[in-house]
Amino acid sequence: MEAVEEVYYKSLQVPDEDYSTHSYNDLIVHLNEQYATLTNDDLDNNIDRMNAKWTPTQPIEQLFHQINDARSFARDHDAITERDTIRSALKNLENSSFFTLALKE
Repeated sequence: MEAVEEVYYKSLQVPDEDYSTHSYNDLIVHLNEQYATLTNDDLDNNIDRMNAKWTPTQPIEQLFHQINDARSFARDHDAITERDTIRSALKNLENSSFFTLALKE
């Protein structure tokens, strides 16, 4: 907690217990909820990262991670629907030309 000035998390303090009832995750969540501000550009860039080109030379897990990371980033701000997630994954797989037959079905 030394990395953040106390003024930014003082509201988490419990009398007679200081901050012992809070985890570092609680601190991160609090800071994000109170002070994180996303712009439309941030949200657009997140969609671009989700749709970044994947190729069959990369592990398929990389595609899964980039999609999951984008959904996590957007969850509390401008959530990405499951439908949009699936469309993004399918488009990426179609563009790879590696799953052409599998995607026809």
